[in-house]
Amino acid sequence: MLSASIRSRGASSTLRYIFQTRSQSTSDTPSPAPTRPSYSKANLASFAAEGELLTTAHKTSPRISPATSQAQSSSAHSKPLAFPRPVLKSNPYANKYTVSEADLDAFEEPLRLSPTPSPLESQSSSSTVVTASTITASDHEPAAGPRKGGRIVRTIRRPKYKSKSIRVFTDPELVYQPLELGHEETVELQDGYIIYKNQDVPPAVITWGRLRDACTCKLCRDSSTSQKTFTTGQAMREAYPSGTDVKPLIEVVDMARINGKNSKKGLKITWNPTTSSGEPHTTYLSRFKLRLLTDPQIYKEAFHPPLLFDRKLWNSEEILKTDGLRVPFREVETKDPAILLRMLEQLHQYGLTIVENVPTSPMDDKDCYLRKVMGYIGEIRNTFYGETWNVKSMNQSKNVAYTNLDLGLHMDLLYFSSPPRFQALHCLRNRVNGGTSYFVDSFKVAQDLPDDVFRLLQHTRIPYVYDNDNHLLRYSHAVMSSSSPEKNRMVYDKHYAINWSPPFRDMTGPDLSRPAPRTPALRAKQEQQTLEAIAKFENALSDPQYKFEFLLKEGDLVIFDNRRILHARTSFSDKSPEELKQAGMELVEGEPTRWLKGCYLDGEVVWDKLAVLKKQVAEMEKKQDRNEAKR
Repeated sequence: MLSASIRSRGASSTLRYIFQTRSQSTSDTPSPAPTRPSYSKANLASFAAEGELLTTAHKTSPRISPATSQAQSSSAHSKPLAFPRPVLKSNPYANKYTVSEADLDAFEEPLRLSPTPSPLESQSSSSTVVTASTITASDHEPAAGPRKGGRIVRTIRRPKYKSKSIRVFTDPELVYQPLELGHEETVELQDGYIIYKNQDVPPAVITWGRLRDACTCKLCRDSSTSQKTFTTGQAMREAYPSGTDVKPLIEVVDMARINGKNSKKGLKITWNPTTSSGEPHTTYLSRFKLRLLTDPQIYKEAFHPPLLFDRKLWNSEEILKTDGLRVPFREVETKDPAILLRMLEQLHQYGLTIVENVPTSPMDDKDCYLRKVMGYIGEIRNTFYGETWNVKSMNQSKNVAYTNLDLGLHMDLLYFSSPPRFQALHCLRNRVNGGTSYFVDSFKVAQDLPDDVFRLLQHTRIPYVYDNDNHLLRYSHAVMSSSSPEKNRMVYDKHYAINWSPPFRDMTGPDLSRPAPRTPALRAKQEQQTLEAIAKFENALSDPQYKFEFLLKEGDLVIFDNRRILHARTSFSDKSPEELKQAGMELVEGEPTRWLKGCYLDGEVVWDKLAVLKKQVAEMEKKQDRNEAKR
């Protein structure tokens, strides 16, 4: 405090004197010449060099701080200068003011903090410094070091230990030298965070809080459930304890001592003990984990496997060329991971797969084969229709699907805020004329739309309603779920969806998705453009080139993406007794002539099973390759 006060008074007096001499030099009355007491050349040269008023003959000479020059001035009469005699520069302001040697002598550099020591400071041997890896809770108390270049430095002295790495404490922050992890791979320690540097990625910041939150040791993650045992709030309290300036100890260690496998270096972080634990916690971070925390590409590859969510869009010809479109039930019921993987990859990539010859008995909801096959994938989603439901032709039906009328292209449950992603339909009875099923890949149709129509449909919301059978549900969806102008997004974005279900459309109100034009004529034009875009999409969907059409046989189980694949069926009528006899069919009294049993699955259920199967099959293939290599 005393030193800072002296410097402040000295700087103030210098500025005050400069302004006085400037005002005096511009007045009419001549100013008296200032008194210039004798002053050592070493001090004058040092101050001038600091102000860049001098240039030395040798550019490689080290810069001398004011504190160092003052120390040398006391013995300047007996020792030669440590640097060549300075050469004066041309100073264009020299005729406008004068500065006395007394003012120069009173000047002192302000206190500043810098993580990089000056050349003279780094060469000083007056104190011993220690590395981050040698400081523990039992280290000696820090002692005040000498003043260097206006900087107050405290060093921790640790005898009988030498290290090239320097750890210097300054007020109010810590300053470290980088920790070396490998070739061009370092960690810079800052106050509150670290900077990870690698030749492959730009420097990345990881705060102490995220470092603590990333710990995956047995204490922080349950070994049986793999779930975290602490919260982010607890991690922050350990990383930044209140009421103390104690910092975590971060050091480089050999990871072979930790896991017995990896011989490369890593970070060991010893956190400050909390009042609840009473003991310090230790986190170990390998170089790979540091990259996971900082490299977006590595993080994406580790947690989002490539090609898992790439789709293939199709028309009526392309879907028939796929190898996995139809799969026999006898293969599926083996639950072979490779067969299930092939079925789910077909479902995800093309949005449609058909399991053939699935038994149609028993027919009850509890023991039906629909539930059994879906159980190979995951849990069925329950709705107000139940876990499984029946589509039967009935008079006075509450749903158009339960009639024999033509049912156009649609998706199910769009009056939900989150409609089910996947749907399954198992054909139990089909003893009618007509009733042909057809499917359309709406993503393919949308991709082929003109860009202006596609963009308009992205902002066009359509309301849907279900008001029947003691249920009342309403929700509005945009035709295209994403506002991104990139059409290819529907290929790789697993959540991308198209919403289209004309039978359940509600009354369309005013368009609130866009600012309304000022004039009635412009508002009418905007509304007309919106309705025309909807009509163009509807016409494109009915184009035969996109329609995959076939007649469901008894035992067929079709699974499809309800947010992508539109499904429909033509109207149908019962067969006559003669037609039934010719087809070799018999009617059972009380049974409907056309009967489908259905259920829904959420997207996460299918994507979860798909990822697990890919992992299992990859491990099986690796094991098989190793066995073949041993032969």
